[in-house]
Amino acid sequence: MPEILVYNDYIHNNQMLIKKLGVALNGFDIKTCDAHDILSGVLDSRPGLFVMPGGADRYYCEKLDGAANARIKQYVEDGGSYLGICAGAYYGARSLEWAREEGAASICEDRELAFVQSTAIGPIYNYIEGNRFENSWDGLCTLKYKGQSFKAVYRGGCYFKTTPDCEVLARYADLPDAPAAIVYKEFGKGKVMLSGPHIELNSRDYSQLIYKNCNASYDYCRKLIEEMQPSDVQIDDLWTDIVQSLL
Repeated sequence: MPEILVYNDYIHNNQMLIKKLGVALNGFDIKTCDAHDILSGVLDSRPGLFVMPGGADRYYCEKLDGAANARIKQYVEDGGSYLGICAGAYYGARSLEWAREEGAASICEDRELAFVQSTAIGPIYNYIEGNRFENSWDGLCTLKYKGQSFKAVYRGGCYFKTTPDCEVLARYADLPDAPAAIVYKEFGKGKVMLSGPHIELNSRDYSQLIYKNCNASYDYCRKLIEEMQPSDVQIDDLWTDIVQSLL
């Protein structure tokens, strides 16, 4: 049975992502792997797809920098596929600029995988609650994909500053100059797809990630769910297109 691997750092919960991969890739064996598995050769079996999920990419650096990243890169060069979502998209770019103007919270660093020669920049203040870094980083962006414009869930993801070596598949249609939101590149014999927004989530999926308890942004998030609902069909189609194109 074809195998899909989702990276697990034991800090972030990726169960919704795993569920949505199962929906888009019925019949595939979807498993998680960690840094130890990668160093032990789990990618040598040539899974059909390696997914780096959302979260915070410095946790990825802590466990993967060096030998594990070299194995991920070799896997793709040899014909594998890498899908990076949100933090996984930052992680796959040459460099990132996170919260450049936020003092101690700022992260401006290079990354080892460097699948695309672009800087991933975020958060995008237009999308976060009240346009303030201190508030919820959740929001909705408008994607333009294959001539259609529709809403997608944003959770602190990036845009790509320049895209000299890759194809732009979707843009943030509601931002000045419509910067790149999803990019694709052939890397060696393999494929790389990086997405700033959480394209795996429709409104129902996102609603399951939101809790009222101790959440000052609960009412704000509920409004996002209502606004997202009319775009569910388009975002589901986009998700299926993206994932299946990597196999």
